Amino acid sequence: MSRILVLGNAPLPFEEAPANFAPGRRTWQFALPLRQDGHSVRIAALRTPFIYPDGTPDVVRFEHEGVEIFNIEEHAFLQDDLLQELCREFRPDALVGANIYGAVAAARLPFDLPRWVDVNGHTMAEAQAKAALDRSDEVLPYFWGMVREALQQADRVSVASRFQRYAVIGELGALGRLNHRTAGLELVELVPIALDPRELTRPAQPLLRGARVPQDAFVVQWSGGYNVWADTDTLLEALEAAMDRDPKIWFVSTGGEIRGHDQTTYRDFAQRARGSRHAARILLEGWQPRSRAEAYPFEADVGIVLDRFLYEGLLGCKNRVLEWMRYGLPAICSDLGEAAAMVREAESGWVVPLADPNAIADLLVTLAGDRAQVRQRGAAARAYGSQRCDYRSTTAALQRWAAAPHFAPDHLPESA
Repeated sequence: MSRILVLGNAPLPFEEAPANFAPGRRTWQFALPLRQDGHSVRIAALRTPFIYPDGTPDVVRFEHEGVEIFNIEEHAFLQDDLLQELCREFRPDALVGANIYGAVAAARLPFDLPRWVDVNGHTMAEAQAKAALDRSDEVLPYFWGMVREALQQADRVSVASRFQRYAVIGELGALGRLNHRTAGLELVELVPIALDPRELTRPAQPLLRGARVPQDAFVVQWSGGYNVWADTDTLLEALEAAMDRDPKIWFVSTGGEIRGHDQTTYRDFAQRARGSRHAARILLEGWQPRSRAEAYPFEADVGIVLDRFLYEGLLGCKNRVLEWMRYGLPAICSDLGEAAAMVREAESGWVVPLADPNAIADLLVTLAGDRAQVRQRGAAARAYGSQRCDYRSTTAALQRWAAAPHFAPDHLPESA
């Protein structure tokens, strides 16, 4: 068995945090199957800012399901000395960097160890989205520096979508990693995002139905952050048009702004939604603690997530679509990237055109009047998720590598 140090992000999905994000879920998706295979696993997790209470110690150590976890404040995580000491004391056989910040942290550790680097979402496409939000390209060199550092040190790379895989192969080529020594080797593995394996429990008392919305309401849910890719203009226009035609349609949002990254998209949407002619049927719940956030989808009929066109959406995936599958909640998503491909393949929802509020409004009205179709797609979503999107099957390539971690053929030792 191997000793694996996983560098990733927190909060992890089982934590009772006021918000939960894809990087923490990805970190646990990588770590838990390795521990279940019998490996010794330690996580060093970069703490998402603004999530934990003031006064939380810089380093919090605990154990969960046999995994030793160090939850580390941002500035402490970025201090090389701390991670070096955690690595030196643990004596790992390999490093796994989950998400770009974990990948860079793994690349910077000055130990000659095999490195698995995970690029969960295409970093440069995300950098472009951030640049668009800031209306400045100043962030681009910073993000490219991270990509270069991570990929140059990687012995194996994983990505979250089929679309992203080709983009990362191109980046490896630009960095000279497609060379005679790596010819014929699969350097980039697809590790799809996966369903959290924890059992869900329906609350004894409803949060919405019969209390805040009618029992027979058709509830459309948005869950998670409103990032720069979110097409909130189309969302609100479609909701209003559908609500004009069917008084049973309600909208519930759990999630909000992403502090430190995008604090504009949600605030603008919320302001317009509160001034809507249907504001009474638009419930903006904001970020909710995990246990409460997990209650809302039980009462929804469909989940909705709408993109405006950006390469970030084309190359990435949507964790929330997978999360909805746990509940048997069918998805309405834009025709862009892995989420749309998965919904089509699974017949677990409906794919809608980009920036077409009339088509989305027509669909919502149709579905509100055809609950049987909604239930059918929901059942397909649950079946697809349980059969195809579990932690172990999605991380099979990582498990094989971890059983005998090894360097890529063009690896240069640290002393070289």
